[in-house]
Amino acid sequence: MANKHFHITLGPVQGFVAQARRTRDFWAGSFLLSWLSGIAMNAIKKQNGDIKFPIPARGYLEWLEGEGTGEPPEQGAIPNRFTAIITKVPADFKPEVVEAAIRAAWQALAETVWKQDLQALDIDLTETRKIWERQIEGFWEISWCLSDEETASNLLDRRKNWRTWHPPVEPGVKCMMMDGWQELSGAERPGRAGQGERAFWKALRKKVGKVDLRQGEELCAIAFVKRRFPHVFPRLQVTMPDNWVAYGWRVPVNVPSVGYLAAAHWLADTIRSAETPEHWDQIWGLHDALSGFEASNSRHAEIPRCVRDAAGRDPEKQQWERMDGQYLFDFILQTKAQQEPDSQQEVDDAQQCLRKVQAITKTRPSPFYAILRMDGDSLGSQMSDLKNKKQKPISQALNAFTEKVPDIVSENSGFLVYAGGDDVLALLPMEDAMNCALALRNEYADSFRQHGKGIATSTLSGAIEYCHIKSPLMQGLSDSHTLLDDIAKDYCGRDSLAIRVWKPGGKHLEWSCPWDKAVQGDKLVIDKLTDDICQTLQQEKQDINGFAWGFFHKAEQLFSTLGLEQENDLLVEAEAVISLLKSMYLQTGFEAKNQTDASLLAEQLIEQCKRYYRITEDEKPKVELRKGLSADALKLVRFLVTKGQDKEGQRL
Repeated sequence: MANKHFHITLGPVQGFVAQARRTRDFWAGSFLLSWLSGIAMNAIKKQNGDIKFPIPARGYLEWLEGEGTGEPPEQGAIPNRFTAIITKVPADFKPEVVEAAIRAAWQALAETVWKQDLQALDIDLTETRKIWERQIEGFWEISWCLSDEETASNLLDRRKNWRTWHPPVEPGVKCMMMDGWQELSGAERPGRAGQGERAFWKALRKKVGKVDLRQGEELCAIAFVKRRFPHVFPRLQVTMPDNWVAYGWRVPVNVPSVGYLAAAHWLADTIRSAETPEHWDQIWGLHDALSGFEASNSRHAEIPRCVRDAAGRDPEKQQWERMDGQYLFDFILQTKAQQEPDSQQEVDDAQQCLRKVQAITKTRPSPFYAILRMDGDSLGSQMSDLKNKKQKPISQALNAFTEKVPDIVSENSGFLVYAGGDDVLALLPMEDAMNCALALRNEYADSFRQHGKGIATSTLSGAIEYCHIKSPLMQGLSDSHTLLDDIAKDYCGRDSLAIRVWKPGGKHLEWSCPWDKAVQGDKLVIDKLTDDICQTLQQEKQDINGFAWGFFHKAEQLFSTLGLEQENDLLVEAEAVISLLKSMYLQTGFEAKNQTDASLLAEQLIEQCKRYYRITEDEKPKVELRKGLSADALKLVRFLVTKGQDKEGQRL
């Protein structure tokens, strides 16, 4: 009997992954969705199915069966949606067994969380259990189809259009993390100010701890499983419908918060700059003052490399790896005092200690971090070319790239949320985002040169969102999708980088450029300009904020006065604008010896202000130039030079 071809998809992706209150929630959603996809893949293989694309990350399925070696996977590494384009399954293949395996794994994980965290609570759980079962059983939408034709690529999409799945009706007060789902206490209406915390959530917070459930957080069953699954995953064992056993493994209990990532370089500089016993007395005084503010005894999954390098092997310095970095910011401490008046004295003590430590480096941590999202360009069209059998070399190239991604992100002090196929999502200190994006782009190209035989040049587009730590994480994650798809890929023409900066008052700037116009040597031009300006200011002992506010503010006014941003032919030659920028730069107080540097800086700034984009003619890409200049390149360099701590960046 002839083989068939099996297609399956699991969702809702956005409803599960993107709805998050913390970094760890988003990581958990990505990890669990990848894990469930792995369950499906293994269930296919158990029925002698042959999966050609995507090929699971090396060793991943072995961990699912409790036979993994080396370090266990800490990030999602399997695309959440996989269509088995050339996957063959036997004629007696049973698709319903694959679906049953996914549901069995999810429900077993949820039940393990229930038994550990809720079952022993000394309160009436009758209504909570009803909510739990309804939400856990009714969440996932699984669509699949079998086809005799290998090329029936649209069959799965047609199947999904039937829409036989509908989420359950949810009454009562809704979850704070996941829109539309009822929170677990079963309350019929929101609490009123001054009434205090509900007895259910007070008891549950006492059971699981304030690190995992902050005061005021009210979650649905799905969100609670995302928040708490790391504590039970290592001992998970699930017998599947076709009698194989799926295992969990050790995963991080904590991941770096956006506050920790934003403060990472400042913390590392502080540790390195402490030269006297008095300095260390001040640092440990701050450590002690902050140790009661939701600190944890568990290390983060990935300590930013800059902090690891600064701490070295000193066990005392390594204690900073367990701190919640958000409390290194004055405004976060002030907010805590407002929300918890009883903590006012502790907050006052911490702020006093923080000011002493800030005096060591005479700086404050940047309140901005970076979201980096990257995605391959036009791989779908090549994957659909069955005649040339491109799936295997594409899979090999993507797996080679995926294996390198964790090290690249780690080297740049970041936290990798997800890496599967040509899709990467990471959170980083703002200082490292550009370098990381370029390194990933170069590694992607190298992987296809080495493994993608017969594949047309494959490129990687990127999007960087610089976000304030007080802005909602979900907002930045959602916007990064738009930035990547609409700006880097569509507006700029793919093989490009797009950047947005969000300040407390809203969107501050948007800049984009094809990679080959944005890169010079082994560094992004914008990144190099930032480093050169900071180094010169340090040598000249000039105030960074004063220079940035003076030079860049005047340069932006020049663009406005001369109408340089209007999309028409420039009335002023670029050389004249360069000369004006050079004069402004030197007028800030630099010596005449910097004339050459000033000319080069002005030229490079104007080059990055040009509106480049890519088009394809006769199947060959080429870079074109739109009319007018963009002052957003000036704003971006100013933002990076000041690390977001100029006058506008301090308005909260």
